Amino acid sequence: MFRFDREAIFGHPRLRLFDDILPLHAYLDDLERHINEIFVAQGERVVQRGRVVALRSTDRGRLVSAFKAGLYLGKYHDLGNRTRFLKRMVAAEHSYEPIRGETVLFLFVGVGKPVYDHLVTYSVGRVTRIAAGQRANLPWGYEVPAEARDPERYVRENVPRLRQLLLEVLEGKSGEPMQALRSAYPVGYVMPPFLLEFGEEALIKNVFRQRLFEPGAQGATAEVVRDM
Repeated sequence: MFRFDREAIFGHPRLRLFDDILPLHAYLDDLERHINEIFVAQGERVVQRGRVVALRSTDRGRLVSAFKAGLYLGKYHDLGNRTRFLKRMVAAEHSYEPIRGETVLFLFVGVGKPVYDHLVTYSVGRVTRIAAGQRANLPWGYEVPAEARDPERYVRENVPRLRQLLLEVLEGKSGEPMQALRSAYPVGYVMPPFLLEFGEEALIKNVFRQRLFEPGAQGATAEVVRDM
């Protein structure tokens, strides 16, 4: 049975979530129920780390890639060795064939728009992108930049403005269509939950390498990628 670690989301020090004006806990209750009915009931091992939930992996238990790597190297006596691919083949930059075609489906909860924008730039190797449309979905809150030297300044200047915009929509006082209002949102607004599915080859060769190991990666994005 999957249950959200809600403290990892609502207790995040850089998030200001509007659970007092939006039924965010009820949304998570619904997500939990359907994750269990759709993924867990089908045998998927759903895992959350931070604000990222791995819903489905095509290579369950990493046994398929182990079999492929063992066959590639002629290790017929040890085709279930799950460490061989990462520790030997990837480390030696030998071949990524054993994971080519394997994918992981991620659900992101409580993640800011800048992080989403960074992740969707990886179009090669990304097989799914499902993000809530701005015509019918409201931001869940605001995320303070990881690099902020004065975090409270960002809170003071952005949270009240975003809260007021949401209240106007909820109370029917806005007079503007929601897809137009998004241009008034602060850059760091928190997206409603979204899905991205990446090929494992793209994760290792591009996403992880560029967002974790190369200089210049934006802090919030690096944090979320580490949780993937």
